[in-house]
Amino acid sequence: MVRWASPRRGQAGGAPIGAGVDGAFVMTFVSPIAPHDDAPLYDLDMSSFSLVKSYAGGRHGTTYPDMPWEPKKSFRAVADYYGRHGADV
Repeated sequence: MVRWASPRRGQAGGAPIGAGVDGAFVMTFVSPIAPHDDAPLYDLDMSSFSLVKSYAGGRHGTTYPDMPWEPKKSFRAVADYYGRHGADV
């Protein structure tokens, strides 16, 4: 089990204790050119830095049924952090 350090002001989330991480960086929200696929061989989303996994072929997510993407754990981590600390971080 990994223990997580409390995030410092300005970070999007915690870091594994002893990892030597001083900050976090949110690169992109969505990467539609790297869609998720249930078959790992075709899941281009695994190489994506996005906060949400995008779907191809008209498929939509379940959290936001009108959107062609689904939030990842990183989306929730960023949302939770800003929900606790507000936009003034």
